Amino acid sequence: MQYRILKDLTDVILRVKKGKAYYFDKEGIYRSTSAQSVESLKNSWVIDKNGKRRLDAIVIVMENFDYENGSLLIKAICSLKEGDTIEKFKQILETVEYEERPKPTGIDRFVTKIEKPVFERVPENPKTNTFDYIVVDVNIVTDWEEDRRTYIQKHKKQICEMVLRKVQEDRTFKKFGVPVNFLKITSITLRKNSVLEFVLELKELKD
Repeated sequence: MQYRILKDLTDVILRVKKGKAYYFDKEGIYRSTSAQSVESLKNSWVIDKNGKRRLDAIVIVMENFDYENGSLLIKAICSLKEGDTIEKFKQILETVEYEERPKPTGIDRFVTKIEKPVFERVPENPKTNTFDYIVVDVNIVTDWEEDRRTYIQKHKKQICEMVLRKVQEDRTFKKFGVPVNFLKITSITLRKNSVLEFVLELKELKD
């Protein structure tokens, strides 16, 4: 795909990430600066549709190009590294290609997202460095080729394993120093908003 730069990209914000604004300086070198100190750059601030003042994120920069595919343009910009030149950027624009990712199937499509675990204490528990139970929301598709409750029952084991893995990998859970096999799933509830609510508790220790 061919891209044609329509305007001078000097001091135009191309990307904003983690508090930094990226742009080409007057020598045509890709640089970064604090997002809080970009008032001197050409498109530093815009007013969005909600009337809020924000840093430009990619939208305005597209006005500087004759382009057909915005996704490819964004990919090209994200591939830039500090120190790259505008000439290298032009080469990237001429060679960038869209990589089509395979769509998830089966249980990976049925479960759209597993939310961050929430650690709760009962009112009687004053210890802030402990938990009594964990709540994990699992978002699922709204439309499915078969009855969703039936599908959940068929694949209950797989979904439970996904939830336990999410908890095990959670940073907050790791701080408690509790092995994930000390947990048990005590309830699974399908809410009306296409969310499966999982509640996990500690297993009772046997004498």
